[in-house]
Amino acid sequence: MSLSESPTSIASRLSALAQRLGLSGRVPRMVFERARALRLPFKPLPVPTPSIWWQAGPPLQRLVELPRDALSGPVQEDKAAARSVLMNVVERDTEHFDDFDLRRIDGLCSPPPSLDSALTSFEELASCPLGRCARIISYKDFLKTISHAMPRFLAAEAVELRQASWYGERLFWAGEQHGEEFACAIAYARLRGLEVTLPAELTRYRLSASGLAELRRRYHMTAMPVQAWNEPAFMSLLLDHGLPYARLSLLRYPDAPEFLLLPKDSPEAHALGEGLRLAGAPMLLIAFVIRRGSPGPALFKQERVGLDGRTFLCWKFRTMYVDADARRDELRAAHGDDGATFKMADDPRITRIGRFLRRFSLDELPQLINVWRGDMSLVGPRPHPRDDVERYDDLAVRRLRARPGMTGLWQVRGRSDLSWEESVRLDLYYVENWSLSMDFVILASTVSAVVGGRGAY
Repeated sequence: MSLSESPTSIASRLSALAQRLGLSGRVPRMVFERARALRLPFKPLPVPTPSIWWQAGPPLQRLVELPRDALSGPVQEDKAAARSVLMNVVERDTEHFDDFDLRRIDGLCSPPPSLDSALTSFEELASCPLGRCARIISYKDFLKTISHAMPRFLAAEAVELRQASWYGERLFWAGEQHGEEFACAIAYARLRGLEVTLPAELTRYRLSASGLAELRRRYHMTAMPVQAWNEPAFMSLLLDHGLPYARLSLLRYPDAPEFLLLPKDSPEAHALGEGLRLAGAPMLLIAFVIRRGSPGPALFKQERVGLDGRTFLCWKFRTMYVDADARRDELRAAHGDDGATFKMADDPRITRIGRFLRRFSLDELPQLINVWRGDMSLVGPRPHPRDDVERYDDLAVRRLRARPGMTGLWQVRGRSDLSWEESVRLDLYYVENWSLSMDFVILASTVSAVVGGRGAY
């Protein structure tokens, strides 16, 4: 952890803890309490489905070259600071191919007939009413159709392609017109086994691990419903105390929420962000990426065992495929246990997005709900599922004498790289030697452990 990173990171974590303990200043405490009591019509992000349409998903690529006027807000400096952080969330690079097989393409950047179009392949498009624009029964028809979509096809002009990590491996043709005809031509080429190659320029977009970590470190980024901007209770919180903030409209669908960026280095803005999370404001950026990465819900809940053996529902962002629990016993039998728990460094159940979320502990953010409800605290032993707790020996059972936490000695000393015996020893040391000062030290040390990513899997 660099010296330039540590003060803000540690201060924001300690500020959040102070707000929950009622130790913050009068104004931030008032803002936090009023924000958490808001009753705004927060809605979860609609679950996106696999689609051939580039425009059907989140336009995160816009963040690479975010226009100066893309953000709104009363203070230019606040908008400029938020913009500089957002522009590092997505990375872009290009690659040239001398001979690229066009049959690998299965996505279109041209406008879809509707944003909820459920087509998942060119073959589906060719067989539906949209495909009636092209009647291809011969190679001559194929050349006519693809040349209409790509007028320089016979001149072997390079084709422009796009790919984004939040769409998986799908490749999109960058043409903005005649997408249906291009799709029908490619579907015909695949059906007939026609080899169709051209030079290609591929632009790749991918989420930046360091950029997302910096965004999380410096800002609360919550999605506010359109009704919020006409809600006096919310607007008074935002405006009466001169809070720094910026607004970003990014999503396209009707009545889409608008992102509110609140800097964590402002005690009042940080308090508002914490309160909005507890009021139900969704963390949309992460949720959208999870749902695009694999089918299923963005949030995962599981019964865990907490203080004195009481069970509760523990919340996380989903990092595994939806059939993970069904495959657990099979993998456990094949690879064995480490004490009471089961961990694999290269667990095949973890999605690609899930590995990123786990590396920086982003998957555990929803557990702030558990902290608010009193099931967990910020610091303590990690809660385990019931079937793991049933494997505890007499020594490990003593872990249940403390309220489970989002972080602890296990995380700052190595996370999953530790053996079961080592993690139990650290947890029992914490349980038997707890102090408020120890919690503050662990919270501060968690920053470098998360940024380093060691033992996170």
